Amino acid sequence: MKAGAEGDIVRFTLEVDDLGHITPTTPIGGSIVTDEVVEIPNLYETHFVTAEARIDLAGVEVQPSGSIYEPMKPGQSVTFYYFVKPLPKAVSRERRLYREK
Repeated sequence: MKAGAEGDIVRFTLEVDDLGHITPTTPIGGSIVTDEVVEIPNLYETHFVTAEARIDLAGVEVQPSGSIYEPMKPGQSVTFYYFVKPLPKAVSRERRLYREK
């Protein structure tokens, strides 16, 4: 994303298969990027399982900011949506040193 761009929607999904394995995925540039499969024991009968997501990027406004929480249910994927927008470029300050000859 370039500075001055209007912004974009970022989608992050925790895909859950029939065996309960969780695969983090996100679409980027027309491709689906995945990470390592996460295996957790079946805790759903005895616990409330919650997924937490957060995006922290320097120079980028992220909405919503902070952590987002979504309940997880057996066999159901969880998706988080963010709006990201580059912040205006900061004015850089130059120091120039002049010498007389």
